[in-house]
Amino acid sequence: NSIVLFIMFLFTKIKKNQGRRRRRRRRRRRRKEEEEEEEEEEEEEEEEEEEEEEEEEEEEEEEEEEEEEEEEEEEEEEEEEEEEEEEEEEEEEEEEEEEEEEEEEEEEEEEEEEEEEEEEEEEEEEVNIQVSKESDDL
Repeated sequence: NSIVLFIMFLFTKIKKNQGRRRRRRRRRRRRKEEEEEEEEEEEEEEEEEEEEEEEEEEEEEEEEEEEEEEEEEEEEEEEEEEEEEEEEEEEEEEEEEEEEEEEEEEEEEEEEEEEEEEEEEEEEEEVNIQVSKESDDL
């Protein structure tokens, strides 16, 4: 009897130990699985963060490029405006020169007319003088 009881006692002990081992193994497996899941989640989060950072960097680069393009466009517009202003100034200068030339021509014409008038007056005076001499002679 006592041998049977002892054997039964041993069996129960062995079964308890087996149960404990199983539970420990399950716990270990669960812990490992949980740790792996946590690691995977962390990796995913890191990847997402990296992707977000990359997207932000790309957006910043695009914004910088757009700003540069806008600056270039503004510079081009300014250059065009400057060129237009220069052209306008040149045109104004040309117009002024033309006006000056016209004025000079007019002055020359007036001088010529005055000279002609003077010559005519001189001729008239000479004729008058001759006529008066002839009349005196008579």
